[in-house]
Amino acid sequence: VWHEAGILETFPAGGLTVLWRVEAGNGWASPVVAGGRVFLLDAKLESPRAEERVRRFEADTGQPLWNRTYDVNYPDWAFDPSQMMGPYATPTVERDRLYSRGATGRLLCLSTADGSIFWEKDLVKEYGSELFSGNTPCPLIEGDLLI
Repeated sequence: VWHEAGILETFPAGGLTVLWRVEAGNGWASPVVAGGRVFLLDAKLESPRAEERVRRFEADTGQPLWNRTYDVNYPDWAFDPSQMMGPYATPTVERDRLYSRGATGRLLCLSTADGSIFWEKDLVKEYGSELFSGNTPCPLIEGDLLI
């Protein structure tokens, strides 16, 4: 369902104007725009250390507003530049919460305001899911459930 107004029917002849850019790390998760904010889930790899991060930016200016990082244990092959290891699942924003699922099965529920953690789960430990299986769906909200 789309309730937005003012959507372009065609692009301007000269193309769209870039308002800002930010460097993104490894991963395949798409940025999420919600409530004048942009959220990005990616990974920063500096062998032998890897971290995943969720970042919030001001949509109009690109100003960084917060950065939530956490260390992850990626396999050795993930540091090969041809592998591009990183999060796959695009985060989901619902009201004042952001739900993200990292590549190693870490599920976070964060405050959209400041990035503080409401709760977190390790899906691999709790449910025995296989790491790096390609089974990395995006969090889905259905009523009061997170699927």
